[in-house]
Amino acid sequence: MMHRMRTTSAATSAQRSGILMLELTVAMLLLGVVITLLGQGISVVRKQQGLTKFQVLARIELTNLERTSSVDLQSWRLSEDFLRHFPDATLTTSPVDMMPGDLPLSRTVEATISRRSVHGILQSVRLVLWPQASGADP
Repeated sequence: MMHRMRTTSAATSAQRSGILMLELTVAMLLLGVVITLLGQGISVVRKQQGLTKFQVLARIELTNLERTSSVDLQSWRLSEDFLRHFPDATLTTSPVDMMPGDLPLSRTVEATISRRSVHGILQSVRLVLWPQASGADP
């Protein structure tokens, strides 16, 4: 009878050990899945923050250009501060053709700031601006 108790006790201990290993394996697999999903989520959030940062700063830059630049489009340049954040950004400007019947109050300019992000996505911000003629009051 004593021998039977020892055998049963050893078998129960082995079963517990096997179940514990199975539980640890499942827990590690779940932890791996959670870490992978969390890493991907953080990556997507950082990418979106970079896109939003470019859009906000580009709109501010274009608004500043409208207020401070002359009507001569050749003189328009991106500021050093903007280029410090986005060194690969480019500025393109073109006059907007007026529609028949429009009043020629001022020259209208379409300005675009564009760049390729780290992820290869082409980003651009385009605004139609009415730059002030030199000597005009803001």
